[in-house]
Amino acid sequence: MSVDPWLPYWRPAPQARVRLICFPYAGGGASVFERWRADFPREIEICGVQLPGREGRLTERCFTRMDPLADRLADILSRYSDAPLAFFGHSLGALIAWETARRLAGHGSLLKHLFVSGQRAPHLPGDGRMTHLWPDAEFKDELRRLNGTPGDLLENEELMQLVLPLLRADIGISESYVEQKREKLTCPISAFGALEDDVPPEQLTAWAECTTNRFQLRMMAGDHFYFRASRQPLTGAIIADLRSQE
Repeated sequence: MSVDPWLPYWRPAPQARVRLICFPYAGGGASVFERWRADFPREIEICGVQLPGREGRLTERCFTRMDPLADRLADILSRYSDAPLAFFGHSLGALIAWETARRLAGHGSLLKHLFVSGQRAPHLPGDGRMTHLWPDAEFKDELRRLNGTPGDLLENEELMQLVLPLLRADIGISESYVEQKREKLTCPISAFGALEDDVPPEQLTAWAECTTNRFQLRMMAGDHFYFRASRQPLTGAIIADLRSQE
């Protein structure tokens, strides 16, 4: 079986009852979710999404706008709907998961659950900042503040010149995003946030308006990248929510 560049680490699991598709944060790749595999039981299949411009797709051109990216992902992931699907997305990944889920719902594929993390609800306006257009020095200061880019990478000028276009493209998708339709999903939505993040609980609670089904919010200790230290509490909550639907 040939490897799909969009889901390069996918390992079919015949015993799985749900396929959890994971969308990474800005600059992140599918390998971020490989360490999750040990946390999940066999009935939940883990598939990290690999967007162009990173890891094994480094030479491919990055997407810079949401609509063409979500259109493409909906087409790709519709081929994997032979098993019930659930989506998880962190930060930018939450918006991509939402837009992809809406497109799949519009084509008759029902999502089992949507998990969103570290991102305001899609119908809420952003803060208006366009950090992806800032000069390199100011942009790197913002990356440092968010604590998502390793310090040694930020100090490596040669490597940063390779990484900056990817980060600008990804963050540009998020900062330019405006929801075009107010259609709701019919699956449950679970939202996660961090107590020291810039995304306040009320912006996460607003995800409740995106579904006709139930909603739950959990707040965890840490900053925007809280799941690095709190991975197992996060994955445990995802497992519990999926099992509650069986």
